[in-house]
Amino acid sequence: MDAAALADGTYTAEATQQLSGGGTATTAPHTFTVDTQPPAVTLDTPAQDSSTTDTTPGLKGAIGIAKGDLGLTVKIYNGSGTGGT
Repeated sequence: MDAAALADGTYTAEATQQLSGGGTATTAPHTFTVDTQPPAVTLDTPAQDSSTTDTTPGLKGAIGIAKGDLGLTVKIYNGSGTGGT
């Protein structure tokens, strides 16, 4: 099975190898989940294209809460794009 073709869902994989003297050896099963859906994250404050004199502006938004959604990182860039530092 081509792993790149797996649809979202839970899968179990195990590997089996032939032994030179006959017989086979099989690993324990490993269960994993494929989740290609991005988390539903928003950044609401400060508003898009707004301006402020506050040098420590508050940030407000929401993070995804679906199973598999992990922590959040917020990066603040100098300028009007994400190419700055």
